Amino acid sequence: PQCWPRFTIIGQSVGSIILGLETLLKFSPHFFVDTTGHSFVLPVFRWLGGCKTASYVHFPTVSLDMMEKLQSGEMSYNNSFTISRSRLLINLKLIYYRLFARLYGFAGRRNDVVMVNSTWTHGHISKLWGPRNIYIIFPPCDTSSFEELPLHRRENRFRIVSIGQFRPEKDHKLQLRILDTFLRKLSSTEASWVELVLIGGCRNKEDKDRVIELRR
Repeated sequence: PQCWPRFTIIGQSVGSIILGLETLLKFSPHFFVDTTGHSFVLPVFRWLGGCKTASYVHFPTVSLDMMEKLQSGEMSYNNSFTISRSRLLINLKLIYYRLFARLYGFAGRRNDVVMVNSTWTHGHISKLWGPRNIYIIFPPCDTSSFEELPLHRRENRFRIVSIGQFRPEKDHKLQLRILDTFLRKLSSTEASWVELVLIGGCRNKEDKDRVIELRR
């Protein structure tokens, strides 16, 4: 996004196709599994490489939520201040998203098998790629340490745990605003028991700066 601030997702998609072609020139596999979200490379391996193809999707490249947020005129990570204030620019970007979604769906349907990491992702991918051969496979998680924890809390604490990378689309500020609204409905004693714990990783400096801002 820093090097290509406009038409980022289509630029990434074209780049993945070029990378796929370079890969096929060096090695032709029997199976190709995409876990990075670059579904536009799937037709390359299926048609030119003759491979069986599969995808494990963590987050759709374009989602219906993105289009709804854009259409509402709300300023967000995918909708700058300039665009959010212009109905013409909003409509043009909606056309761009809808065209991309069609291409994204076409590429995704070149899969023999699709795996997704959550029911949320399943809902979006089934609408974009079609419901055929989509399986929910939750990420592996070692629960042995959780099984050792007592079921009864030893202290008067009501903890809310939110897990997710500190990316702009996760909208952690919204979580804080919701928590503030919730706390205002409680007595001072009850409010003192509530604790929100945010757990997640940072990809870059922007994510780290976002964490610092949330702490304030």
